[in-house]
Amino acid sequence: MSRVLGFAIVCVLLAITQVLAVALGVTLLLVVLHTAVRHPHETFGFLAALGLLALVSAQPTLCLGALTVMAVVGAIVGQWRKRSALSVTPPPEP
Repeated sequence: MSRVLGFAIVCVLLAITQVLAVALGVTLLLVVLHTAVRHPHETFGFLAALGLLALVSAQPTLCLGALTVMAVVGAIVGQWRKRSALSVTPPPEP
């Protein structure tokens, strides 16, 4: 009888824990929606950082390669913009 009672108590505690976890998840979702409306730039930047962190945790080698490619492309585009800005300078006034 005491084993059955102990098992029932454990089941009730797990059910209460599950309800609390669901309530916490709903609360966090509502907080994210609220902040997305009030401060969209910061919220979506934070969510992008979390997504990047999850991607780095899941596939670190692939992420490192992708970040390297993005850095090289950024450097090339930066040099290209700098050169195009220098070539479009107006002629000096006489």
